[in-house]
Amino acid sequence: MRKIINIALITAIMLTAGCNQTPQETLTPITLGVTTADNAQLTEPPSVTETPTKPPTEPPTEPTPEPPTEITGTPLQQARALAARDTDSDGVDNSWALWLVNRRNPLPEGYVPELSPIAPSYDLDSRIAPYALLMMEAARNDGITLAVIWAYRDLPLQESNFRRQYNEYVNAGYTRERAFDLTAYGISIPGASEHNAGLAIDFNHIDESFDQHAAFRWLQDNAHEYGFIMRYPKDTIFITGIIYEPWHWRYLGVDMATRVKDSGLTFNEFYAIHIK
Repeated sequence: MRKIINIALITAIMLTAGCNQTPQETLTPITLGVTTADNAQLTEPPSVTETPTKPPTEPPTEPTPEPPTEITGTPLQQARALAARDTDSDGVDNSWALWLVNRRNPLPEGYVPELSPIAPSYDLDSRIAPYALLMMEAARNDGITLAVIWAYRDLPLQESNFRRQYNEYVNAGYTRERAFDLTAYGISIPGASEHNAGLAIDFNHIDESFDQHAAFRWLQDNAHEYGFIMRYPKDTIFITGIIYEPWHWRYLGVDMATRVKDSGLTFNEFYAIHIK
């Protein structure tokens, strides 16, 4: 079920800018409940009064767990092995990642993923960090540098980025409503960003000219093999709600990233047709 975007944080942004109006969207809070099972009650075993006809045997021992199989090979081979390990009964790897995050589908309130580092000062959701590291290693092996310039962003940082850009538009003479829309085209509303979910990486240059670089061409040819897609293609702003961002790469899992790439659709379209 789609949820209405939480813009409680945006209200603070617009008030800070001296606004007396806020977008007409309201919060539908999400409460994450946690339940616990009752502790099992241990009882003494019944006493044995009869003499057994056979001598007692040694109690069975617990089997020793097999150590995890070490994944070796080229980065591509390792990524495929990881995907095979993480594949469900439907043949889809990392199906947990197939969620649409945008202003109409915000993150649950208070959502913070478990994080692992992928570069100095940059983290991703721990479940996808290995795929990102393998992708960057594969690029290095091909003489390509994929420099991480953004990955996970927490909510306060997202709010700060949004407020700063919003105020710049207001100070340039745009109406509050137009400033809000223009900001949201380039910086996702706090709580509605794939960066807040730990699912996306920005590489090398936050500029459209990145699509002229060898690193971009390498990503176009290879990123799906590691589970990533270019999330916001050119001329799709009226579908995705976000400007063209050749630097922004989103994780979906190897299987789905390959399907989306082969389909020629945006993830929004693919999601509506094949996943929702």
